Amino acid sequence: MTLAKLLSKIADTNDITEREKLRKEFVARVSGHKEEKLLMSCLDSAWKGRRKYISFGRNIWPPAELWKEGFHLEPEGCSFNYCFD
Repeated sequence: MTLAKLLSKIADTNDITEREKLRKEFVARVSGHKEEKLLMSCLDSAWKGRRKYISFGRNIWPPAELWKEGFHLEPEGCSFNYCFD
């Protein structure tokens, strides 16, 4: 399962026990990752806000490593959202 898919499941799951299990799996997988800080921001968005994106501002060059993990950009007005749905 890609990191983006895992975050999407965290945002969609209502069972707190299952959400906690998925969160622990995600944290274990991103520990030491080059983009750990950005990935933890995504986790925070999925966990607290149940959103499937973070605002990426006007930056149109997200980290290339995360494209392979299912992340993508979507325009939002004059900025971009980094989506993991």
